[in-house]
Amino acid sequence: MRDSVLGRRRGATSARPCATSLVPLALALALIAGPPPAASRAADARGDGGAGGTEVARGDEVVGGADVARGDEVVGGADVTPGDEVVGGTDVTGDAPMSRLDPLVVTATRTQTALSNLPQTVTVVSREDIEESEVDTVGDLLRAVTGVTVQQSGGRGTSTSVFIRGSASDEVLTLIDGVQVNSVTLGAFDFANLTPEGFDRVEVLRGGGGSLYGSEAIGGVVNLITRRGDGPPSGSMSFAGGNGGTDRETGAFSAATERFRIAGSATHIGTAGFGPEIPVDEGGTAQKTNQDYDATTASLRADWTPTETAALYGIVHYVGSSVGLANASNFLGVLDPNARQKGDFYFAKLGWEDAPLDGLSYRLSGAYVLDDQRFDDPPDVSNAAETRSRIPSEIVQGDAQANYVWQWSLSTVGFQYTRKAADVTSYFSFGEPPDQTFAPSREDYGVYGQEQVRLFDDHLILLGSVRYDHDTQFGSVTSPTAAIAGRLPWQPWPGYWTGTRLRATYAQGFRAPTFNELFFPGFGNPDLEPERSSEWNTGFDVELLDGRAVLYATYFDRRVTDDIVTVLVDPETFAFAPLNLGRVDATGVETGIDVDLGAGFRFGGTYTYLGLESGGGTDGVVRRPNNQMSSFLAYRTPQVFSDADAFQARVDVFFVGDRPDFDPETGDVVTNPQYTRVDLATAYVLPWRLFDTSFSLFGQVSNLLDRDYEEVLGFPALPINALAGLRIALG
Repeated sequence: MRDSVLGRRRGATSARPCATSLVPLALALALIAGPPPAASRAADARGDGGAGGTEVARGDEVVGGADVARGDEVVGGADVTPGDEVVGGTDVTGDAPMSRLDPLVVTATRTQTALSNLPQTVTVVSREDIEESEVDTVGDLLRAVTGVTVQQSGGRGTSTSVFIRGSASDEVLTLIDGVQVNSVTLGAFDFANLTPEGFDRVEVLRGGGGSLYGSEAIGGVVNLITRRGDGPPSGSMSFAGGNGGTDRETGAFSAATERFRIAGSATHIGTAGFGPEIPVDEGGTAQKTNQDYDATTASLRADWTPTETAALYGIVHYVGSSVGLANASNFLGVLDPNARQKGDFYFAKLGWEDAPLDGLSYRLSGAYVLDDQRFDDPPDVSNAAETRSRIPSEIVQGDAQANYVWQWSLSTVGFQYTRKAADVTSYFSFGEPPDQTFAPSREDYGVYGQEQVRLFDDHLILLGSVRYDHDTQFGSVTSPTAAIAGRLPWQPWPGYWTGTRLRATYAQGFRAPTFNELFFPGFGNPDLEPERSSEWNTGFDVELLDGRAVLYATYFDRRVTDDIVTVLVDPETFAFAPLNLGRVDATGVETGIDVDLGAGFRFGGTYTYLGLESGGGTDGVVRRPNNQMSSFLAYRTPQVFSDADAFQARVDVFFVGDRPDFDPETGDVVTNPQYTRVDLATAYVLPWRLFDTSFSLFGQVSNLLDRDYEEVLGFPALPINALAGLRIALG
């Protein structure tokens, strides 16, 4: 994974009641001339913001506003098979003189665009990164991404939030293959249970993405791209166990023919937990840890290419989980022996794409997402109240997009329909009344256009886009973006300082109020307006030693107005309500470096400084650190003891500085102290095979130094957790 080269206001999550806790199409269309050669136009016209799938190898923080992947060759000739929504196949934006490998990215522009030609800041977490790190969840993958903060409320399976550049977690738009999956009631996506086995890569756009994706993309966009079939039939399975009664099993398969591709995966993970035993009854005769966790995930993707230019594909995902919430009563200063949350998440997408004319392509897709969350907390010895809720919600999304390639530019227009609905039922035995229900729904109609202009042999890139959204609940919003990137046409120090790129972006965005903020009984405010944002950022990327080292930095400045904050509206009844009163200013600097040290070693590091100012509300921004750093050292080598074996290892170090948070018992804002976490992953390919089957031993240790810390106050983080196992690869 490399980075782009060439928070929560409103009282944070705990202050928002939910059913589980009561509580100018910009920049010119100029210089457009006649059509280019047919081969180049056909390749350039494809793409989307969804289910991409080029094989992206390890990234190299490369120049161009995005992670470049380290590896074998420049992607000018990567063969991208139809059916991947980046159909076509060649480097769409020319040779990439500043990078040795320049994969195609779809999230930043909704078209396949070479990383070195993106003016935005994008990080690609590649399949190789996923396999090297041996992490259990997508949330843990994102910890090493520049400008991203990940916070988990306890151990495995507990709520996991992602913040980008100091945004709130509900100001980060999460997509699976271009489909929105953020919670319709809470606004944010929970990364607690999503495992990485089913995904080819994760693309992270830092900075506003509202001009292409609409609501919630204020801080950025996280897009998870599902794996697709490739090569002859193959498969793998793994079995691992570790302390805390933890076990993890995976299975995957892949196959491809000239016209058909299929790939699938399944993962199970379970743990007995690490916390102390908690009395269930008055006498303490019955005790339990209540930190047990069990989750199963599955994914499947199939692609059919009936012609050389057209493709039909289908994608499904499932996540089922159950977790004990020992810290559900931390506001009382006690542990909870029986609070539990269960969930079932279903995702399905069907799409068609084609390039019927030279330079012209289009795509059509439809998707359905069902997220059924249940919470149950019976009375216990320390809390006589009974609380339970069920929150089934759904998202229906339809997309249509067309692209046309000109000599020096690429034009894109699109339409998106989204319907969101929920049916919330909650019960609190001490409530008046104890039962609460609401069943909201709304629709959004979005149209967008974009122009990408490439001049002077791609040394100058201009980008402009704009989106108009009409929401049936609150009205209309327009979100523009303008960006520019320039590559210096000379090498400042040949052989040493081999490339320089300058870039800048301006973007506006918005966040629609969540269903809880609008309609939750006794709390919601149906008169809320969307939050509005404007952000600009500028940076540079420097390539050294012919691409073996990359250094980058970005300065960003974002303002959010009409920020939704929770305020006390009736002191006599102690009633709170959300209002559009706040303003949040976030400024900061992101820096990073990635170096190929040779002899199989690679080193990288990132640092993010964040300054936050807020006004207009009763509380400040919490849970976002001013200082955050990460670094890694990776090593891989073939032929350790024989010609047939191989070894790899990786150490990651994460530092998160002091940040304000709420004391769970008093509600006061206090300082949550800094922490450092070290993770280790290793793998060894055994030197013998059985027919076409190979065997590997692997291990992974999170929190290697066994530090005691809390990412969210009142929720102790997972102690040292070691897993070791066997992986079997077939074919």
